[in-house]
Amino acid sequence: MRRSIAALSVLSAMGAALAAPPVAAQVDDSLSERLTEAEESREQALTGMLNRLVRQGFADLRSILPQGDAYIVEAVDRDLQLRRFRLEPNTGSITEIP
Repeated sequence: MRRSIAALSVLSAMGAALAAPPVAAQVDDSLSERLTEAEESREQALTGMLNRLVRQGFADLRSILPQGDAYIVEAVDRDLQLRRFRLEPNTGSITEIP
């Protein structure tokens, strides 16, 4: 009898979990705003530039801070040294900041 009650408790808990709405259904509206074509293009360019840094061996991209039309990025190199770069999505240039 106890096994039956325990089994029913487990099934009941599973049913409650399945009936609960998924967490993904609760979307923050501020995150779902549409981007303009220019913003989307700029975002894609920045993503490509960050991927270039990663392919060159930089890891742990610690911060990405906007500065005018560019972004300042801090990244750790293979020797575990922190280095700074200026990324300009409009031109595609990556310049190390000494």
